[in-house]
Amino acid sequence: MLVIDTDTLEWQAHPNPGVSASGGAGIQAAQFVTEHKAGAVISGDFGPHAFEALHAAGVPMYLFGDSRTAHDVIARFKAGQLSQVSTATREDCHHEEKA
Repeated sequence: MLVIDTDTLEWQAHPNPGVSASGGAGIQAAQFVTEHKAGAVISGDFGPHAFEALHAAGVPMYLFGDSRTAHDVIARFKAGQLSQVSTATREDCHHEEKA
C-alpha cells in the first residue's frame, strides 16, 4: 500500500496487512487506512467488506481506472478525474457453500 501526500508527493510504502489473510482482507486494509487517517482511498476495486468499513469511517473511495503509474493516479485525483465509488465494485470473493 502506498500512502501519498498529494500536496508534497512524499510517500511511504507499507505491506498490505490483509495480503495473506484467508478472510477479512478488505476489513484489515480498511482498518490500516483509517488508522493512518487517509483522506481518500484509490484502488482498482472495492469489495463489500472494505467498502462498508471505509464508508462507515467516512473515507471517500475512488477507482484508478486506466491509470498506470502512481504519478498519473495522483494527477488525475487532484484534477477531479477519478470516479468516486458509491457502492462495492465487486462481490465478496469468499462465498460459503450452502448445504
